[in-house]
Amino acid sequence: MDNFKRFVSNYKNQLFFSLAAILSALGVYVGFVTVDRYKTIVNGILGATVLYLLYEKFLSPKRSSGEPTGIQVELPQDLKKLIYAFIGTIVGFWAAAQVVNLIFYVINILLGLVKAL
Repeated sequence: MDNFKRFVSNYKNQLFFSLAAILSALGVYVGFVTVDRYKTIVNGILGATVLYLLYEKFLSPKRSSGEPTGIQVELPQDLKKLIYAFIGTIVGFWAAAQVVNLIFYVINILLGLVKAL
């Protein structure tokens, strides 16, 4: 019986990690497809994400009290991780694309200044 529980536990872990990898790959694909087609939406979502993170860091009422406030959604821990694997990958891809575009933009400005001299 103990061997069976160990087998089922290993099977659940492998299934969970496989599902997380598939959702991460799907997130990279969705991020790649949408980063150029919907620039305004991507910039809006990235801006909203930054504002939310700043709110959570500096203004959140959770910092001052020991109890969580507001609407509480109870999801299983595994489901939260799978949702984060998908959405976090998309937002991370968009943010990385924005940073790369910024680097190319600054290099282009510097090259323009060098040519002007």
